[in-house]
Parts: sequence; C-alpha cells; structure tokens
Amino acid sequence: MPTVERSKYFPSALERFKFWDDRFTTVRKTLPYGSWDDLLYNRCKPVSATDDHKGYTEVTFEFTITDDILNDLGSMHGGAVTSLLDNMTTMANYCDVRVWKTIPIFYDATEDEPEEGMVFKSLTEDQKDEIFGHLMLHIGDWCGVSRSLNTTYLRALELGKTYTLKCSTPSRGMRLHHHLGQIFDQQGRLCVSLEHGKAHNGAPVFKFKKPTEGESKL
Repeated sequence: MPTVERSKYFPSALERFKFWDDRFTTVRKTLPYGSWDDLLYNRCKPVSATDDHKGYTEVTFEFTITDDILNDLGSMHGGAVTSLLDNMTTMANYCDVRVWKTIPIFYDATEDEPEEGMVFKSLTEDQKDEIFGHLMLHIGDWCGVSRSLNTTYLRALELGKTYTLKCSTPSRGMRLHHHLGQIFDQQGRLCVSLEHGKAHNGAPVFKFKKPTEGESKL
C-alpha cells in the first residue's frame, strides 16, 4: 500500500473522542437489536475532554433524565445510574493519545491540533475507516472487563433535569485500570460517585510496534 503523509498534529482530546463516538454510533445502528447500553450511552453529549499525554484522560458529558429510566419514586433508577457510569467511565480510554500514537498516520505527531477539527478535515473517508478499525482492534481490546463497581448515591437524579457526568482515568496500567465517574447537578453539587476497576484481558497496546521501513503504513 502507498505511504500516506503523516500528520504533524494529533486531533485534540475532544476531537479524538468525538471521532470514536460518531463512528461507534454508526456501527451500533447496524445491530439487528437494541441494547440497554445503547439506551444509556446515546443520551450523553460530550462537552469537553483532557489528556495529559502521560495516561490521565478525562471526558465530561451532559445528559437529561427521561421517564424511561425512572424508579417508582420518580427519580433515575439506581441500576440505570450504575449502568450509565459503568459504560461511560470507560469512554475516557478512547482519547488517550498513547493509543493514537500507535496509528501509523500519527507516529510523528507531537502536539494537539491548534484548530478544532483541522486534522480530520484533511483525511479521506478511507483513512478515517482505517483509524476506526485500528481503534476497534487495539483500544477496544485494551479496555478489558470490569472487576469492581462501587457506587455511592448522594442525591436523587430528577426527571427532566440535566446533569454533568465527569469520567476520568487516573490510573491505567498494562493490566489494571482505575476509572472514576462523578455526576453533578446544575448547582455543582455531587450527586453520584463511582469507582470502576477493570482488568485488561488482551494483548497490551503498549507492546505494539511501529512497522519498519518498507512495511505497510495506512
């Protein structure tokens, strides 16, 4: 395959997540059935993301409580809350620049893009498909499986109100990951907190190597 010009910049952390989110949403639409995960995942709108390029990643979402996830008391069901946090805390993985560095077109990139959306605007649809396939193969496997979910409920999540969900990964190693999820109301009060422990059960992404000269790029 022909060598592709490499990008000088990484997409910003938020652009990296939005890219994953858009492509993954499209894939989910092809499934012949719905899912509980999809019901919760689709209500979350990403509003910001950060990545310190050393392993700490954070993505913040907004979501609104609707009547299809309520308990008998009229607030969001506790099981739905934990399911939401279970899914969304893992989402911070998808903007980790260390994984994006394993994508051939970004091998030589050194910093985040200076203008939102600039990097992806310069790529073809085939290149975007290659990037998504790489993420599905590597980071999807890297996310692993849950070992523990510890949820603390402080305030009820009320019908019709919009909340902020902050998901972060303060520790991500070769085998074990530690995720945090926090839900805040519009007054900035903490409503729910969750600690999420995961075990990586596949091939460590950090062992993937760049192709040598002459091997296929993107």
